[in-house]
Amino acid sequence: MNIKTRKIVIGAVVIALTVVLGWMPVVFLVPTLFACCAFGMGMSVFASTAFGVVSLIYAVAVPASPVAVAFVGNPWMPIVPRILVGFVAHGFFVVISKIISEKRKWLAVALTAIVGSLTNTLSVGACLLIFEPSVVVKGISVGYLAIMGCIEAVVNAAVVPPVYFMTKKYALGVYSK
Repeated sequence: MNIKTRKIVIGAVVIALTVVLGWMPVVFLVPTLFACCAFGMGMSVFASTAFGVVSLIYAVAVPASPVAVAFVGNPWMPIVPRILVGFVAHGFFVVISKIISEKRKWLAVALTAIVGSLTNTLSVGACLLIFEPSVVVKGISVGYLAIMGCIEAVVNAAVVPPVYFMTKKYALGVYSK
C-alpha cells in the first residue's frame, strides 16, 4: 500500500472511530488525540476537524443538552475550538517529545492527552461563556465543565498511551508522519 493510500485509510479509520466513540463522551476525543501523537500536523488537524463536525452532527441529531442546543444555534462552535485541539496537541507533542527521552515516550503521549483534553474543555467552555451565556444559566456551570474536563483528561491520559503504542507496534509499523 503506498503512502497516499495509507493516509486515506488511516484518516477514514480515525473518522470511523470518532463516530463510534461519539456516543461515549468521555472517550470521544481519543481518536483525535491518538492522531495528534501518531501523525503529522495535517492528519492531526484533519482528525480534530472531523471531531468537531461529528460533534455538530450529534448535536443536531440528538440535542439532549443545553450545550447541544448551543451548538445547533452556533454551528461553528463545536468545530473551530476542536480544530484548535489538533494544532495545540500536536504542537505540544512535538515539543515535549524533544524534551522527554524515548524511554519515557508514554509520558509525552499521556501529557499530550491531558493538554488536548484541557484545550478542548477550555476552548469550548470559553465559547459557551462568551457567545452563549444563557447556556450557563440553563444548567451548564463552570464547575461542571471543570469536573468533566478533569475526568476527560484523566481518562484520555490513561487510554491514549496504550492505544498509541499498540497501534504503532502492530498496525502502523514504520509509518508515523
